[in-house]
Amino acid sequence: MSAVKKTVDLAKIINTLKLTGESQARLLQFKKRADDAKIAFVKAQEKANAKIDFAAYNSLLAGSANKNIVSELESYLNNFKPKEDTAALKENLDNLSKFEQEALESAKLTEKAVGEKLLLLRNTIANIENAIPVEEVQVHNVLKADPDFELWMMRLNQNGTVTKIPGYTQRFKNLDPLS
Repeated sequence: MSAVKKTVDLAKIINTLKLTGESQARLLQFKKRADDAKIAFVKAQEKANAKIDFAAYNSLLAGSANKNIVSELESYLNNFKPKEDTAALKENLDNLSKFEQEALESAKLTEKAVGEKLLLLRNTIANIENAIPVEEVQVHNVLKADPDFELWMMRLNQNGTVTKIPGYTQRFKNLDPLS
């Protein structure tokens, strides 16, 4: 069985999908954990591939009674087989599965939110394209858009606050015959 080495460019994925917020943070956390695991794996491989020169130790201890210790250590090291920890592997796979599920749920929520925002933007663009130019707006257009506008203007007029609106008297003539 040959190992297939795959690399994933998370930065490209984040930029392509324009991910932000929690989705981006979780992907970056995952990338950091994966990079840390790769570094630990490489260090472990380097340590495992390091050879001990038992002959040099034997020559140093040639006349000593401790020569047996070097031989025992050499045989112990040559016969050592690491125990497979399937429980830790299962736990890691479970954690990975949970992360994948959370990422999918988060992506679905993001997709839904983006879809809603796109719909609002499309509606806004349609409203802008179909809007009457400001110069052509008439009173009946304003009343149609906001039926409470007439009541609001009547209250402002009764209180005398209409003339306090900046630029009102300069733009509109005073139509009050008593003033």
